[in-house]
Amino acid sequence: MTDDERWAVFIEYVNDNRFKEKAHEFETREGFKEAMETLSRVTQADRDYNYLMSRDKYERDMAQDIHDAEERGRMETLIEMVKESFKIGLNIDAISKLTKLPPSKIEELRG
Repeated sequence: MTDDERWAVFIEYVNDNRFKEKAHEFETREGFKEAMETLSRVTQADRDYNYLMSRDKYERDMAQDIHDAEERGRMETLIEMVKESFKIGLNIDAISKLTKLPPSKIEELRG
């Protein structure tokens, strides 16, 4: 097999696990060992990048989940305030000033 043919085989099958078992045959040829080492570094860099991107997405998702939970908690508290305010006889304008909710939203919650 010529060097050109070996390079073609290397490029075609480098990610095939069966090729990796026979890679030692190529390592003795000039340039192939360096190519394997470079490929290994590049592949590791890709894995590292993908891990970091995955970790970043996880952290953003967690932050969003926390934000959403806090927002639901605030809304639940406001709903409870509106209901209790009606129970003690406050009118919509007073409840609006207390909760900073628009009167239309208070009317909706009164439902």
